[in-house]
Amino acid sequence: MIAFRDTVTIHAPPARVWSWLESLPEHIHEWHPDHISARWVCGGAFVSNAEMEVNERLHGKPHRLRM
Repeated sequence: MIAFRDTVTIHAPPARVWSWLESLPEHIHEWHPDHISARWVCGGAFVSNAEMEVNERLHGKPHRLRM
């Protein structure tokens, strides 16, 4: 398994950030234009062991990822 780590500084109040994350599938394209779509496969926002399927363009080709 590969682990990625990243740090982002967001200049917004925590409530606004949590609200945005709660509806991540609807906002994922805003965050990363190469993301084509996202959907919860199991669970949902802030649910332990939730899984999201993301379709994104990597190196010019579409890929389906699960996270």
